[in-house]
Amino acid sequence: MNKFDFETIADSIDYGFGTDFSMEHTMMAGAQLHVKTAPSVIRALKGLSEAGLFGWTPSDEKKYIDATVNWMKTVREWNVRKDWIVPSYGILQAMCTSIRAFTDPGDGIIIQPPVYLLYARAIDRCGRNLVNNPLVYKGDHWEMDFVDLEEKMSRPENKLLLLCNPHNPTMDVWEKKDLERVARLAAKYHVLVVSDEIHSDLIFHGKKHIPTATLSPEIAANVVTGISGTKTFNLAGLQASAVVFPNAHMKEVYDHYWQCMDIHRNNAFSLTA
Repeated sequence: MNKFDFETIADSIDYGFGTDFSMEHTMMAGAQLHVKTAPSVIRALKGLSEAGLFGWTPSDEKKYIDATVNWMKTVREWNVRKDWIVPSYGILQAMCTSIRAFTDPGDGIIIQPPVYLLYARAIDRCGRNLVNNPLVYKGDHWEMDFVDLEEKMSRPENKLLLLCNPHNPTMDVWEKKDLERVARLAAKYHVLVVSDEIHSDLIFHGKKHIPTATLSPEIAANVVTGISGTKTFNLAGLQASAVVFPNAHMKEVYDHYWQCMDIHRNNAFSLTA
């Protein structure tokens, strides 16, 4: 069995990371740890840096696509086809591209606070309207307010839901019945679901992550899924993620937008990691 060191903090070198380094305090945030990533990743990056070639990477790099398919199948129990995958710098970039591709300026984008604060910024900078569907605190967990969600989805100007599954920052893991109810409402009112699943490997207390798009082929056709190993392996600064489109037409529409911005490829270091 592989053994990993989750006790030794990283070398105290100031690289300008997003979280301050201190020998007295160890950062254990989900977004960025002060412990080192997997030894295999470190070895691979050392080999790349010593080779000295840092050229462009293709957007359909076979090893990256194959690794993504394999991880989704063996760890998340989702049979993702290779032609469903679009690489991306990050899930926020993928969200912004989805908002621009599938909605118009002034449309409403639904979020479920308390949620990752940059969702709101992304919506604002894309020129869309923020629509809150607040979660309800039930003592030891949070629940969705489905009455309010239906009311918000029923408004024709609200076109898209940013679903955080598992939820950040509450870390509630949405159960199948919750996801099915969201999907039924979204289908009824023609609201696209963009499912941010970046935390799906960080599951505790016997819970199980269910990728939203695995509920049924019909549901999958109305879901855009953002995935990444950056939280899992402490790689946030390398910026690597992917977007999964079971719906070929939606992928074609999305492709038009990312090609304009050229955010469809990982860089040499993130791909190697």
